Amino acid sequence: MTAVGILPIKEHSQRVPGKNFRLLQSKQLYKWTLDALVGARICDAVVINTDCPDRFRGLLPPAVAQVRAPELLGDEVSMNRVIGQVVAEYPADYYIQVHASNPFVTADLLRSVAQAFESGLLRYYDSVFSVTEHYARFYQGNVAVNHDPDNLAQTQDLTPLYQENSSFYLFRRKAFCGSGRRLCGTMRGVVISRKSAWDIDTLEDWRMAERLA
Repeated sequence: MTAVGILPIKEHSQRVPGKNFRLLQSKQLYKWTLDALVGARICDAVVINTDCPDRFRGLLPPAVAQVRAPELLGDEVSMNRVIGQVVAEYPADYYIQVHASNPFVTADLLRSVAQAFESGLLRYYDSVFSVTEHYARFYQGNVAVNHDPDNLAQTQDLTPLYQENSSFYLFRRKAFCGSGRRLCGTMRGVVISRKSAWDIDTLEDWRMAERLA
């Protein structure tokens, strides 16, 4: 099967200025994820969809820079539309989309998920995505979601809830083209470690990432 990796990168960051190009342990943040995606050796091409192509001159294959279409610029544009540009220009059997803000996803993790998606237990699904498992008491407003406040159970005995954590998304071309969404058709969440799922959205997240690194 053919696979294309997708790494969307904007120059502007709303909450952490210059985040994607900021140094984390002497390496720009986006390079942590790019190195994992390239190092997994599962992609025929790794496409950096970006609004700042000049920052990516001299990329080595299989990495390439794709200039983001003008209608896809801005903070409010859906990621599914950005993915659509890559899918249109880089045909493949399936795609692996990651984010620069998840620096601790590893090549080994991406390789194992891709292998399961191609021929292992995950081959029955149209889209697969990473999740964080939570054994905790959750509320929506004042309403208990996964427990009974009048009959408190130990947290380890609760039915777990799963949080989409954005570390990776794998999806088949046919399913995406039919729906316009990276999560489509038959879906499956894959539980990964809290460190692998670490997402940098705030300066506090950044400071913790420095400790984890």
